Amino acid sequence: KGPARVPVEHPASLTGSCSPGEAGYNHPVASRRIQAAVEAPVEVGWSAQVCTGQRDYRAHKAHVQREPALGSGVDVNTKRVVHIGVTRAPTEEWTAQQLREVTPFGEGPQLLIRDGDTKHGAVFDRVAQGADIEVVKIAPCAPRMNSVCEHFLGGVRRECLDHVIILGGTHLKSVLLEHVEAYFNTARPHQGIGQRIPSGKRATMSDSAGKIVAFPVLNGLHHDYQRVA
Repeated sequence: KGPARVPVEHPASLTGSCSPGEAGYNHPVASRRIQAAVEAPVEVGWSAQVCTGQRDYRAHKAHVQREPALGSGVDVNTKRVVHIGVTRAPTEEWTAQQLREVTPFGEGPQLLIRDGDTKHGAVFDRVAQGADIEVVKIAPCAPRMNSVCEHFLGGVRRECLDHVIILGGTHLKSVLLEHVEAYFNTARPHQGIGQRIPSGKRATMSDSAGKIVAFPVLNGLHHDYQRVA
């Protein structure tokens, strides 16, 4: 069964924020959709993006002939990363397949925010339409309109990939999955959701007298601190 649909607490967060005069602020289509989201709060929305190159990770040139591309999807309400994909040949068909994998029963968010990259093309939009997902395309040169995914990718670079030498696509995916599943989604508090954890599964045990134990993530790059009995 797909993820439950819940109201978005801050609907304006679906598209980030733009200042007057900034690219995308007066974009006719995007601006109307932003206004509609503010006036009538929508259900769960996701933010998607495909990134390549040294801007997002370091690659060991002796082993990597072509830099892998990272595709990600983030829930804009809970900040939970819902999907990570890695490939050396990012195409429109590959991106559409990532959406199929994360919506296997035709269930997903009400909105999906994407940029104008050709890797998100007609095939991707048809898959979204089949899952009853409205695709919102941000304005050109306006990354803040996709701020949730941009923030996640920037954090991955600073908190993880700047500290690891990536040996290939398989290694990149395993590092990203450990970072997301063992730390980002399940252990790292986020200011944007009141210092809560995206998965929302961990109970608060601040009154417990148990000992606090640090569990290493990525060989000690991060630590997950938990109180044990």
